[in-house]
Amino acid sequence: MLHPVTGKEQIIVEDNFRTGTTFEQVTHLYVFDRQLRLLFLDAIERVEVALRVDIAHLLGSRDRFAHRDPLQLHDDFTKKRSPRTGRTHYEDWLQRSEAAFQRSTDEFIKHFKNKYTGRPPVWIEAELWDFGLLSWLLSGLKVADRQVLAHRHRLARPHLLVASIRNINNVRNVCAHHGRLWNRSLGDLSPIPRPREIPLLDHLLAYPNPQHIYSTAAFLQFLLRGIDPATDWGAAEGSPSDLHSYSAHQHRAGRISFRVGRASALELARALMASSGWLQQCTIRQVPPASELVDEAHCFR
Repeated sequence: MLHPVTGKEQIIVEDNFRTGTTFEQVTHLYVFDRQLRLLFLDAIERVEVALRVDIAHLLGSRDRFAHRDPLQLHDDFTKKRSPRTGRTHYEDWLQRSEAAFQRSTDEFIKHFKNKYTGRPPVWIEAELWDFGLLSWLLSGLKVADRQVLAHRHRLARPHLLVASIRNINNVRNVCAHHGRLWNRSLGDLSPIPRPREIPLLDHLLAYPNPQHIYSTAAFLQFLLRGIDPATDWGAAEGSPSDLHSYSAHQHRAGRISFRVGRASALELARALMASSGWLQQCTIRQVPPASELVDEAHCFR
């Protein structure tokens, strides 16, 4: 349905299920969404570990306590105070990192506390940071440091790395807390590269919904290919039976459908499973016209 003022497509959420909807269809969709979350968590884990190593190595090569030194971080991160709390992002971030250190019962932290005094070096403390703390610190690094990390991940601009990691962290939180991922609009948008900036992701320029999960998946696979060129994330490995439980008839009945510019989770997951080159295969050109309901043969040829 089109918005009466903006003319843009809008989704109308109704109180009742469509006539003919069955409980089996609802449970199939729930199981499918769980499979999709597991796919994303598998990829996000590798990006998180790589980013933790990158940040710890970059800062630790200069000073073992560089992460605690305001002079080693961006001024906006260490000096700009919130009008609401009067605190800087650095102070809030450091408080959370310190809390993680104090409550940790990991053996390597027990060993450190028993043998040393004071605070742990960055390569130890980094092991306690969740993806949220990593993303937060990444945004607080000096521009030159962000540029180094961006280049390491084959990105021309620091903004692309910072924005994509923030977006991936948002997806990680949805997955970790068992939220619905399919057809979800994300709060932190996935960045859109400039034309020819990242040839593999040029097709995102024609994709009008960067808040949807497809853009996140595209960036995830791009980052993974840089971290591990031999990655099989998205390679053919056979789809779970639940993903095949949606028939073309169900699509044509309109119970699971999308319009131009929206890649459904079903399309994404099957393309992920079907080919390591799914970024090139699952593009806007394969999305049917708005007047058509989805047909599996059309989406997954």
